[in-house]
Amino acid sequence: MFAKGLHWILQSHLHWQHLAHYLDDFIHMVPAPHQPTALAQINDGYNAITEHLGLLRNDTKDDSGYVVEILGIEIDSLAIAARLSPKKIAKATCLVTDALTLSKLTQLQAQKLTGFLSFCTAVVLLGRTFLRRL
Repeated sequence: MFAKGLHWILQSHLHWQHLAHYLDDFIHMVPAPHQPTALAQINDGYNAITEHLGLLRNDTKDDSGYVVEILGIEIDSLAIAARLSPKKIAKATCLVTDALTLSKLTQLQAQKLTGFLSFCTAVVLLGRTFLRRL
């Protein structure tokens, strides 16, 4: 409910049209022709609102450009593609390699592995099809 309220505040006071949120992470998209001038205005307006409301910001998550990472998935607006970040690919490779070296998995280990691989299926073609067997 809080994120929905903040979403409304940002849209109504800053007139952000392309805004989405997932839990407490907000994604604001700005068309490329407006980007250079809009970024300063976006940061100023957003910072003013969060300071006025007394909200903490995690500025390390702020990113701009044609390729940005959102929730562990790289979004490429030039190629119109979504892919796993290199960190997520390395983690998936490590988890699968570790699972294959063991003679058996505990239920918890299997759940952790399938949970992470399920996250990966958001951008891996046919991933969900093969994951259903696990």
